Amino acid sequence: MTEPAYFDPHTGKTYPLTQPRWRSDDGNPLMTTELPGIGRGDIDRSVRSLWRYARALPLAVAEPITMGEGCTPLIERRIGVETMDTAAACRTFNLLVAEGRQVMAALLISP
Repeated sequence: MTEPAYFDPHTGKTYPLTQPRWRSDDGNPLMTTELPGIGRGDIDRSVRSLWRYARALPLAVAEPITMGEGCTPLIERRIGVETMDTAAACRTFNLLVAEGRQVMAALLISP
């Protein structure tokens, strides 16, 4: 397995995880390269938040932030991410909800 890195799925370019980034040089959202995952023995049962799965992350987090999410289990999901303008995002969200699909939207408003 190669060293974990940020990955731009549009261009195939990778960036080191040691340099915090939220987008590629071309402005595309980033993913991470495939990670090895964890087993049951890697889960820290003494932690009452999603941080009990910290060993699944490619880097150590010195001061994790939690939002009081409790013991939400990690389950495998196929998640799609798309970027669109606000009006299109709202229409798409409403359409997917009407179809009974699980959907989430993040709207970023710039000043």
